[in-house]
Amino acid sequence: MKDKVQEEFRFREFEGEAESEIIHKKSYSKFLYDTIGEIYDKIGINEVKDEIFKQVTIARIIRPASKLETVEILERLGLEYPLEAAIYRSLKRALKNKYRERITEEYIKRRGLKKASLLLYDVTTLYFEIEKEDEYRKSGLSKERRLEPQIVVGLLIDEKEFPLGINSFEGNKAETKTMLPVLKEFGERCKVKELTVVADAAMMSGENLDLLEA
Repeated sequence: MKDKVQEEFRFREFEGEAESEIIHKKSYSKFLYDTIGEIYDKIGINEVKDEIFKQVTIARIIRPASKLETVEILERLGLEYPLEAAIYRSLKRALKNKYRERITEEYIKRRGLKKASLLLYDVTTLYFEIEKEDEYRKSGLSKERRLEPQIVVGLLIDEKEFPLGINSFEGNKAETKTMLPVLKEFGERCKVKELTVVADAAMMSGENLDLLEA
């Protein structure tokens, strides 16, 4: 629901009685955007100090879409929106300046994640509508039972469902081979020890259990 703002009031006198004329100048979803923006700031994502990245993030929370559609979403909501070229530049900055790692570290700092922490790990697959596979996008065991080349994505979250680590792997990589690299990278980067890990039974192979204990 859009918030009505910026109304212009005009009063005219007719036989001693006041009559108001309301002219609607603009509508925009300021309340929705500001509410999500407050959470964005609270969990530390604003530490990257990239306004376009913030706009794109909030727009995709409102409705996940392509980069071009993200611009259209913000425009339809009556909000300020970046050009598509500016979004691509922001994504390059996100990669170059390691936004993902910085956001996770800031969240852990605020969250106080230290010892005996509970982590949940799972994987999914993303397919690509291409005819031939390459070194990264390969045919494998698809969650959606599709035949197209895919990649495997591993996600690590805490008990509050905040993403702490996300990694991608070749499409033909076994799920059991993805968990340890994600946990190792997370532990080394965030210096968190004595983790309690929850995952599907299929992940807990004998080899993985031995490596986790080690």
